[in-house]
Amino acid sequence: MESSQGSRCGEIGEDMSIILITAAQLIFFTFFHRYIAWPTTGPEGVTRLSMLTDDYFTWLPFVITASILALTP
Repeated sequence: MESSQGSRCGEIGEDMSIILITAAQLIFFTFFHRYIAWPTTGPEGVTRLSMLTDDYFTWLPFVITASILALTP
């Protein structure tokens, strides 16, 4: 069965969107985890109270590995 030009473009678009979303999640989870926090005010000014526990860093290597494997063909 032959696929049409339009369906091939749709498949390429789906693949590109999956790659883009996975790469964005990889960057966010790896570099911007400190911004997942509650802002609190105190005598020193505004500080961030992290919502992530130390267990986050325990499972983070698995998320990074899975994201990299998802990006490789």
